[in-house]
Amino acid sequence: MNHQTIQKMLIGAYQKVSNKKEAINAINIFPVPDQDTGDNLAFTLQGIFDATNKKTFINMIDLKNAAIDGAICNASGNVGIITTGFLNGFLSNLSDNISTANFVQAFNFGLSSAYNSIQNPKEGTILDVIKGANDSLSQEIDSSDIKKILKNTIVSAKKALDDTQLKMELYKRAGTVDAGGYGFLLILEGFLESLNKKTNYHDTDKKPVIQTGSFFQIISHRYEVISLLESLTTNKKTIIKQLINYGDCLDIIEANQKIKIHIHTDTPDNVVELISTFGSVVHMRTTDMTQQIDQIKNSKKSVGLVVDDASGLDIDFAIKHDIVFVPFKTSWEKVDKKSSYKNLSIYQKMELFKDKTEEYGWPKTSQPTLQSFYNSFKEQLQKYNYVICITASTVISGSYNSAIQARSLLSNEDQKRIIIPDLKQFGPGQSLLTIKAVKLIEQEYTYKQIEKQLMSFTKNIDTFGTPKNIIWITTGGRVNGTIAKIAHFFQKIKIRPMFLLTTKTISLKKIYFGDKPLSTLFVHYLNQKYYSSNGPLKLVIQHGDDDLELKKIKQMLDPNRFKIIQETILSPVIGIHTGPGTFIIGILKPSKK
Repeated sequence: MNHQTIQKMLIGAYQKVSNKKEAINAINIFPVPDQDTGDNLAFTLQGIFDATNKKTFINMIDLKNAAIDGAICNASGNVGIITTGFLNGFLSNLSDNISTANFVQAFNFGLSSAYNSIQNPKEGTILDVIKGANDSLSQEIDSSDIKKILKNTIVSAKKALDDTQLKMELYKRAGTVDAGGYGFLLILEGFLESLNKKTNYHDTDKKPVIQTGSFFQIISHRYEVISLLESLTTNKKTIIKQLINYGDCLDIIEANQKIKIHIHTDTPDNVVELISTFGSVVHMRTTDMTQQIDQIKNSKKSVGLVVDDASGLDIDFAIKHDIVFVPFKTSWEKVDKKSSYKNLSIYQKMELFKDKTEEYGWPKTSQPTLQSFYNSFKEQLQKYNYVICITASTVISGSYNSAIQARSLLSNEDQKRIIIPDLKQFGPGQSLLTIKAVKLIEQEYTYKQIEKQLMSFTKNIDTFGTPKNIIWITTGGRVNGTIAKIAHFFQKIKIRPMFLLTTKTISLKKIYFGDKPLSTLFVHYLNQKYYSSNGPLKLVIQHGDDDLELKKIKQMLDPNRFKIIQETILSPVIGIHTGPGTFIIGILKPSKK
């Protein structure tokens, strides 16, 4: 065998699992009865398929790097992490001229890597099936017939799968076997069928499966957090030590200078914040698994959402409505590597090091990567017929163009299912658009109707704000020359500008003199500028970590005129440019008759 044979086997595994993913979903009751194990495994293997299909590789190392990069980027759920772990160990130890002995040895490395990817391995899972297959292979080392070896291995894997029913009380009661283990059996069958070039599907015994709702009580931690990181600032051992007490089902796989983390937790905000200190976030997703269970009985929803995190959208709102965030990249290398500052917010660190930029540098930002958008699109397309993507305005960011390019990497059919309108908003304006989109989805509008409504809706949104100190826009060195001199002059004579985002630019809307607090300026501006005779106007407020001023604004606003529907910390991708204490407000104006 050579690497081209392995390439065929990997593609065969994806095709097999993809064809049978609903059968895997149907028996998924552990660790969470959310019936998505088949989807997760197929999505993981699709990463390999997309990275290797119809492509030429020089050698085994070249193939392995492409396949594992595809797998780790797509790896979803426990089954995706464990399978990626196995494949990483397996492929990494195959030579260019693959003998039977080399194949068997590499499979054994795959087993070890699979176990190392999970922090609390249990009997009766996919690991048992991998081990059963490995035990069989170790007895075939003298054979040179790889097809015969795989046939015997599949028989042993099938026995190990059947035995999972005896090792877990849940499976005994449900009359079924482990879903992840069944998925791995299908991978082995896909390997063999790719060599035989024929289809010989294997079905588990058809036994009744208890409705997943009966197993609701087994969820000890309701939120699932999955993240992909690169440019790591720490190692796997340290990550495990810091995350282990935040929940269970902690799985970690490291390969190709990337790391994928999976954990179930009751404190997703804390986990997301902690994970963000481990490196540069390529992709981060939080899911409320109890809602997944509630949605199992429903057919695929019509429209899902992808939103970049310039929106500053409330995390609980995003989780509740299954919205996928696409991260901007923010890094501060000389500070992030120091563990003593990891518990500080970006705004606290900016205050701390504002006069020490020569020693500590300044945080940097960059638009979301194509890979981040691509992964998010593929993930949502598994569950929704169409996906609407809400990005930051092209006036301030390249996020929109990045999303457009990522969409072009999809198949022609999937490209038609991704809608990316340029809605010309950012921050709280994006949040207002997303809230509107959620309501339209709940009212079962079509994707075309939602796009049309959002394009009209965005015209009624004003997004405006001002920094606490205008000098912040020059601190990081991004603004210099004449503009920097003007900023310093404004600061000296105590001029406070109010900026307004338009569809074409960010313009200076109003100038305030003196050093009145932002709460006074914003409430004055709102009272002077906006009024509706049809009830209070809706506001989204985002701030650079200044709870005191936020409290003052809330106390001073007339509830009969204004209603705050969301209040969050300003996204770092915006706040790094405007500084701590910045306030930006999005307001939904009255519709013109």
